[in-house]
This record gives sequence, structure tokens and C-alpha cells, in this order.
Amino acid sequence: MAPPASRIYDVCGDLLGAVVAHHGGSLPARAYVSGGPPAWDCELLATWCENTVGIDGNVAQEQQQPLTRHAGHTMRAGTFVVTLVRCTPALPDTEGDQIVLPSVAEEQAAARTLYEDGQRVLNALVAAEKAGELAGCNSVVFQSWGTLGPEGGLVAGELRVRVGLATGL
Repeated sequence: MAPPASRIYDVCGDLLGAVVAHHGGSLPARAYVSGGPPAWDCELLATWCENTVGIDGNVAQEQQQPLTRHAGHTMRAGTFVVTLVRCTPALPDTEGDQIVLPSVAEEQAAARTLYEDGQRVLNALVAAEKAGELAGCNSVVFQSWGTLGPEGGLVAGELRVRVGLATGL
């Protein structure tokens, strides 16, 4: 039996719900499933699917197999991303003729929040998996966490996980 058309969207929703429920810190009010990398228009939390892979992640091997080999479903796993965008002190700010740089304390506070987000997001996914709240995900494996930006007073952290997608094969 083939999985429902909403399978990838549903996994994104499960991951988003897990982060919201278990993050343990303050999160942006704007939280949603995105159709790709989210636009940085404000602070936000978004989950999205970066890609899917077939048999053992080997695209060349998958292209040689008929679609009907696995009941019409060859998406075996996907890379899903949790993006958390935060405000950061903008460089430089101007007041009249003066250039005003953010204080070291402001820079470090923004960095602390960003770095803590990476661990909090991973902890949230682990807690949700232990609680059985990611039942729609056959397996969730940590891949990476990294930072992006800053861009226009915003900076982001992105956590990538590999999620098993195959069901009922």
C-alpha cells in the first residue's frame, strides 16, 4: 500500500510539533511547515524537507528499479530541516554622524541564544521520540547542526535529521 500524498508534509508537522512542545525555551510566535528554505522576514521556526532518497540512498541504483518494486513507493528516507531564525544585533547602526556598534554583551547574548537553540531542538526531537510522539517517523537520525547568516539583523541555526519514510512494505 502506498503512503498518503501528505506523508512528507505530515513528517514536517510532527517535527514542528515536537520542537514546539519540547524546546524548553522561548520560540518565535511564527512557526510553520515551509515548502523549502523559509524567507527570513522575521524571527521564525520552520520545518521543511530538503530531499528524499531511494534504496539505501543510492540514486543510481534506484533509477534501475521499477517503481512497482516497492508497491509504487521508493522514497525510503528524507532529510528534514528545522530552521530557527533569530534577531541579532545589526552591524553597524547609525545615529546621525555616529556609527554605533552593538555591545559585546549584546553580541554574546545573541550568540548564546543561537547556540542553545541547536541543542534545544535536538533535545526536543529526542524527547518527542522517547515519548512516542514521532510515531509517523520510522526513525530519526541526527545529521548536522549549523549556523547561517547574519543577514539584515537576523541569524539562523539549522538542524538536519534523516527520517525513515517507508511504511508497510
